[in-house]
Amino acid sequence: MTDRSHIVVRKTGFLTALAYGVFGLLAVIVVCSTVILVYSVNVVDRKADGVLETGRLLITSLPDLQKKLPPALADTLADHRDPEYRRNLDVGVRLAPDLGAGDRSYLTVKVQNNGPETVTLLAAQIRLLDESETVRRDVATYLATPVMIDGDWRGPLLPGSTRQCSFHVRDECAGLRPVIEIADLRVWSGTHAPDLASAD
Repeated sequence: MTDRSHIVVRKTGFLTALAYGVFGLLAVIVVCSTVILVYSVNVVDRKADGVLETGRLLITSLPDLQKKLPPALADTLADHRDPEYRRNLDVGVRLAPDLGAGDRSYLTVKVQNNGPETVTLLAAQIRLLDESETVRRDVATYLATPVMIDGDWRGPLLPGSTRQCSFHVRDECAGLRPVIEIADLRVWSGTHAPDLASAD
């Protein structure tokens, strides 16, 4: 008798071949995504270490940098956040129609510095409320800034000074009640410069 090797050929149908192809493609996508994810995490980790080191060196060098700056710029870095200084500020806001324009009104803010320090930053949020205390409009503005530049940079508010700012709003705001909230407050006394490495 002669030994003959039998070769069995299994014919696969279209759906079987499609299933093999889909699962094979999914396996390749999962492997490639894993490799890309691991590589990305590694790159981000290396970059983050570099950024943190650069930030640490920058913070530790700020006091020396401040000494080398011109006085006008160095003074703007010598302020500190002092929310309690609000007790020395009289802030008021009112809404009045603009007699020169029938479709607009004036929102006027008045702030007076009654304290001994210079206000270098005063950020405010103004809200217009209707009769049901619903906010119909809000305006964010700076009433004091470290330096004075044309536009919304009004400059610092000196001790004993009073400042008024006006904003145009649409006439549909007429009859609304304005309220103002101090969002941020920084002052400079001129007698000390806080350590920048631990400043706010």
